[in-house]
Amino acid sequence: MSHTLQAATDLGPEGWQSPWSGSHRGDCVEVKLFDEQRVAVRQSADPNGAAVAWSAKAVAEFLTGAKAGSADFCGM
Repeated sequence: MSHTLQAATDLGPEGWQSPWSGSHRGDCVEVKLFDEQRVAVRQSADPNGAAVAWSAKAVAEFLTGAKAGSADFCGM
């Protein structure tokens, strides 16, 4: 994992997507694939703020685990 303190400046303002956006009108996370191997995540309400980046493989593994219930702590 790595990070940047100025996502829009360091990674560019174009290409950010909100695949999980719902009725809250943009108050969500945004993602951007860059270097064809890494995915950056930032808060949409602060596009000039920080972003964290993971390998595309790590993001895929996280999402697979989350969908399988590995991140479900409701029973604890």
